[in-house]
Amino acid sequence: MSTNCECASNIPNFCLLQGKAFGDTPKDKDGAIEVYTYCINETKKCLSFTENPVSKEKLCKQIAIGYNERGFMKYQKVDFDSAIADYSKALSYDASLYFTFYNRGLIHYRLGRFNEAIADMKEALSLHPDFEPAKQCLAQANIDKSRPKHTDTFNATSSQNIDSESSLPGTQRMPEPISKEEKTQESHKDAS
Repeated sequence: MSTNCECASNIPNFCLLQGKAFGDTPKDKDGAIEVYTYCINETKKCLSFTENPVSKEKLCKQIAIGYNERGFMKYQKVDFDSAIADYSKALSYDASLYFTFYNRGLIHYRLGRFNEAIADMKEALSLHPDFEPAKQCLAQANIDKSRPKHTDTFNATSSQNIDSESSLPGTQRMPEPISKEEKTQESHKDAS
């Protein structure tokens, strides 16, 4: 095994770049899923060849982003269980991705799994306390959890969530990095 992984520098943010090539709503979701799968597998190969801790960390983050982006495509295809599996896999590679906790929690919420949604939203907020979409979903999940359960199967999975679901934000792609200049502007706004 090599202590220096050249492929780590050859795939800089490969998973993220592929996502940007597709835009927010690619028409060919299956094609996008294939590209993310390729990205994930190639990055895993690189990970298996490196012993360098910095390279390992970078590659794990790229794999996690690849799983998050692929999960997003699966979410858009309404393949919720597979999306949840991808979000969980992403978090196994990088547990600092607050937006991935949010994404997984939002699906749990929409499926009426309020305890799981609440746990994921709390985790997202522990990593990014000002993340407004997670605050909204957490509040709504707590409200909906306390509502009486419907006995009708249709109502139990759909009507309870219809009113509140429409007011919640959607799943999140990998956020754009904020430049130092933007951070300075934001801190000046906060000080005002």
